[in-house]
Formats: sequence, structure tokens, C-alpha cells
Amino acid sequence: MSGVAVNDACVDLYNQIKMKKDLRYVIFKIENHKEIVTECQGPAGETYKDFVSKLPEGEPRYALVDYEYTSEDGRPQSKLCFVFWSPDDKTTVKDRMVYASSKDALKKKFPGIMKEVQANDMGDLDVKEVGFLPLLVLAGPKDSDSKIQAPHTEDLRYVIFKIENHKEIVTECQGPAGETYKDFVSKLPEGEPRYALVDYEYTSEDGRPQSKLCFVFWSPDDKTTVKDRMVYASSKDALKKKFPGIMKEVQANDMGDLDVKEVDDLMKKK
Repeated sequence: MSGVAVNDACVDLYNQIKMKKDLRYVIFKIENHKEIVTECQGPAGETYKDFVSKLPEGEPRYALVDYEYTSEDGRPQSKLCFVFWSPDDKTTVKDRMVYASSKDALKKKFPGIMKEVQANDMGDLDVKEVGFLPLLVLAGPKDSDSKIQAPHTEDLRYVIFKIENHKEIVTECQGPAGETYKDFVSKLPEGEPRYALVDYEYTSEDGRPQSKLCFVFWSPDDKTTVKDRMVYASSKDALKKKFPGIMKEVQANDMGDLDVKEVDDLMKKK
């Protein structure tokens, strides 16, 4: 967890957009790195395009959007989606990590949200790309308990997971405790997203050696398809629920996000 609080008004607006259906979207921001607050909202008469126009070019945001689409049998439908906007080429690594590590605290206030859009540029928010999400099976790719193992501190340094054939989350590889964080990073593919659990070693502020089990979401945005990024983003929580007690998350969109200094700073936060 990042220690960022969620303002009560965020929950009130979630209930309003879900129950009253009188809002098209609500956009949230982190204020002074301390609290998630509401930035703006749009009435039901506004459109998805209006929502996209309200997102700042150079800062991350969260949002709830009542997204309208046409079902495969031609019926008009709508689905409440959670959007994580993180324009990687224009934001700082610190801002991206604070927003990524605080996201779950906000999502926990919104029970029943089944779809998530992770957008790192305006192309990710294109109607054609976003439109396929509600048509996916709600649960997304399933995770197979028989193929997933969380690392035990004494025998593994990391485990890397992938989505196989867009159907199932499986273990791709693992590294013994004798390997290093650098070894883990070298195993991540350049052009495909991955999930991972890493037993990360660092030095505390008072000089003591520490380790913390963290969840890594690797999504190299400039080299993957929009569909792959969205499938991985919308399936992430299903996997994380299998790993209770994981307190830290690293969201990495390029190798700079996995730099030891950046990750060290995240681990030291309460």
C-alpha cells in the first residue's frame, strides 16, 4: 500500500454513478501525494469522447466511466468501467508509481467493478480498442491454482506469469533464491506484458537489510498491442486475489520503471 487515503466523496460518487445512472464519468486525482479526491464529473448527457477530453496530457488519473456499447446480438448496453490513465511519456516515474501503488485502495471502495482500462496514451482510449472489453467474458482469463506458486522466501527469488492463449494465467518461469533482482529483470520479454512476484531485497532507512514480497505488472507500452495491454490490465486483479498479503505493487512500462533506485524508494514507503 502507498499510504494514500481515499476521500469519502469518491465513494458517494461511485454510488451515484452506479445506482442513479445520472453521471457519465467521474475523474479522480491524488492531491499532494496524500489523498485521492474527486477532480470533476460529467452528467449522463455527456459522451465518452467528452470524458477523454477531460484527461490531462501530462498527469495520471483514475476514473469511473459508464461506457455504452452494442452487444454481439445488437442490443444497446452499458457497463461501469474503471480507467487508469497514466501517460508514460509525459509523467515522472514517481507519479506513475504512486498512482499504480494507490490504485487498489481506490478500487476496493468500488465493489462490483468488473472491467478495467489501463491507458498509457490516447490510442489506448480509442473507441474501437475500448469497445471490445465489455464483450470479453467477465472473469477474463482464469488463473489455474495448479500452475501458480507464490515464492517462498527461502527458495525462490521470483516467479513470472503469463496469459496463455488469452484464456489462462500460467507460470512461465521462476528463479531460485540465489539469483538477483537483476536476473529477474533480464527474464522479462521486451515485447509482451507479464505479471511477477519478486522477493525484493533492499536496505532500510536505518541501514538494516530487508526483503519484501512485491507484485510486478510489466507492460512495455511502446512494444505491445493495445489488446494485450488491456487483457493483462483487466485480468490482473484476478491473479492478485490469489496472493493475500502482497503489500507492494510495481507497475513498469519501460526498464526505467524497474530501476533499483525507483523500486527501493517504493519499498521504503509505509
